[in-house]
Amino acid sequence: MAAHKPYSFLVHPIGRFFGPCASYKQPVEIMSFSYDDKRNLHMDDRELKYYYPPDLENCDLSRGYEKFIQREDGSGPAPIHSLLDALAHTKGLSQDKNLTRADLVSWRGIFTKILCTPYNRNEPWELGATLWNNTMYMMFQEHETEYTKENADGATPRHKLMIYWGYKFENLCTINKPASQVNSVEDPELLSRKTSVVNTN
Repeated sequence: MAAHKPYSFLVHPIGRFFGPCASYKQPVEIMSFSYDDKRNLHMDDRELKYYYPPDLENCDLSRGYEKFIQREDGSGPAPIHSLLDALAHTKGLSQDKNLTRADLVSWRGIFTKILCTPYNRNEPWELGATLWNNTMYMMFQEHETEYTKENADGATPRHKLMIYWGYKFENLCTINKPASQVNSVEDPELLSRKTSVVNTN
């Protein structure tokens, strides 16, 4: 197997990109898939959560930190497999062969990283990409650079706690049933959010 050739894309000067904005369309959901608490993949929306405003007066983002369950493969972009499985599953169910056609396929976090690059000039990164059937797939694990080794997430106990705060906040803002089914502020679904174990699987 031949070694891959690295390519670079110069961001500056930003003036090179002045011009009309690209047109965007309303997103359309084509498939749902879920990971359960053991990180098993399911082609359905069983892990779908619903937004419900948190009780801000009793919102302790550090609560439960000692029981925090974090997925073993880190906090970077997930591997390509589950998204490709979902796309293949969708193609198998649909008669519309154009339903899953795209120029670019990736995780939302990869697009965020790319779009923030002009403003995060001190955070170099590398990503793997594959072109197949005229679609560019950018979903592989982010390549580790010397910078990311030295500044890895969770490098300090304080940093690990701050990462947990984000997950805990999401936990406090979501429930397992639609808000219309919540009967009162004493609903067990609302009360369990404060004590439930945060599991990023």
